[in-house]
Amino acid sequence: MNKRNVLIVEDSPEVAEIIKVAFRRTELEIHHEANALNALTYLQSHKPDVIILDLGMPGMSGWEFLRNIRSQDHLSDIPVIILTAHTDHENRKTGRLLRVSAYLQKPIDLTALRNAIDDALYL
Repeated sequence: MNKRNVLIVEDSPEVAEIIKVAFRRTELEIHHEANALNALTYLQSHKPDVIILDLGMPGMSGWEFLRNIRSQDHLSDIPVIILTAHTDHENRKTGRLLRVSAYLQKPIDLTALRNAIDDALYL
């Protein structure tokens, strides 16, 4: 079975750990970066199959990170799933403009997250 690589960009280690544990025995290989700047460094040498992205992070917001990767040809096609507490209309609109694959609200619904990952990877 080929592992599919998932990058979690999330400042909460608890949220990242919940996702890692939930998908431990699947075909998903999970990598976590605690902030957007570290994630950009990671992306210099890795191209994940999908990114799970928090919006409210210190240093660089999720939107700044997403704009950055969308502007880079070799990264612009990576599906991005937003997982955030920021679910107002303006944020959802920004997500549509930046071509997010799914926009999920915290707390995590693992079934919805798995469905969003499957949709991003296989559709």
